[in-house]
Amino acid sequence: MARPRGQRGQIKQHGSNWLFVYYLNGKRTHVVLAPVNVYPFRNPEQVREKFSPQISDLLRTANAEVPNAAMLDGLLTLGQYIERVYWKHCEMRQQLEGANHMEPSTIHGYRKVYQKHVEGKPITAMQINRITAKDGQDWLNSLPQSLSHKTHLRARAFLSGVFTVAVR
Repeated sequence: MARPRGQRGQIKQHGSNWLFVYYLNGKRTHVVLAPVNVYPFRNPEQVREKFSPQISDLLRTANAEVPNAAMLDGLLTLGQYIERVYWKHCEMRQQLEGANHMEPSTIHGYRKVYQKHVEGKPITAMQINRITAKDGQDWLNSLPQSLSHKTHLRARAFLSGVFTVAVR
């Protein structure tokens, strides 16, 4: 299983208070948890344990956009993964420069392929971690044979790209 991503925040003793420091919307934020003289713990992990419900509430909003353990475990269906993760990944690559940059026209083409040939097909209802090469081949064989060879290649390349991002 891949390591769940997202921040845990940091517990610090600052003056006479225990602080919880984390990032929210790209800005460093701190919350006073309690006075040190009321909770004279020896280390920050004891503070984290004592205030875990409050810390969890704070991190829930901070980590809302981060793929969680359920996504990393592959519990999402292929369609959910594409909608929730893959399109955001493409938009992020659009902002990059250099070799990892993705043109808007490429993303537009991917969206058209998804809408015409992937969305609504049985493969999109399958959990992403349970899709086999045979399932992919069955989906490819289900495409109308009247489509051009290039269209088949584009559809296959799109799905291959989705799985490449999912494996990372």
